[in-house]
Amino acid sequence: MRYKIKYSSITPNIPKELIYNENCYVGISINNDFFWGKHTDIFFEWIEKRFNHCKIVIGDYIHRHNEIIFNDSDYDEAVRRSLYFGKQIKELLSKIEILQSPKFKILHWNEIYKKNEMIQFTNKINNAYLNSSDFKYLVDSSAKEFISRQVKANRLPLTSYDDCVQHSVNYIKEELSVFCYLIKNDFKVQVYPGSQLPILKHFASNKVDLELELKDGIYIDLKTVKIK
Repeated sequence: MRYKIKYSSITPNIPKELIYNENCYVGISINNDFFWGKHTDIFFEWIEKRFNHCKIVIGDYIHRHNEIIFNDSDYDEAVRRSLYFGKQIKELLSKIEILQSPKFKILHWNEIYKKNEMIQFTNKINNAYLNSSDFKYLVDSSAKEFISRQVKANRLPLTSYDDCVQHSVNYIKEELSVFCYLIKNDFKVQVYPGSQLPILKHFASNKVDLELELKDGIYIDLKTVKIK
């Protein structure tokens, strides 16, 4: 059985030819089964043909929030498990031939998140959350929707609902701050095998009146389809 990668959507709605030869980034979610599966090679081959450079950011350290939600891990154990999963993902990626191309750079989360210049982006996101009711609503809604999806998939949280939502909010804010950093540093196109956070599309469509780098991003949803 052969497969190919296809566009699901581009936000903002621009001709796809306009984004070719841009720099892109891929955030690897530990919870996304796609990155543990067999189609990652064609996904990155698709990227290699269209973009100038691509940063692959493994979301290992940020995954600690989910470890606390779903495994009731204490903080140190959550970090340990998350970094372990990150090493496993990197080992899988190292076996993909196309990723040996100089177009690609693989990073662990902390290689960005622990940079000194990240402080300004973290502060921007935190201030937006505190001072913009619209932004807070979008973040809170995304957090609650994430928990609901997991429950429907029978992945049950082991902490209270309020704690789950708060950890999920913290995950989203941390994620958005790293995205701001990447966009500011000329990696404006985010490519993802699935659906992006709705809040990103709100920014790209100018539905959020905040001066955050997220509004300069271009967000691409992709899907894998069988070749008939």
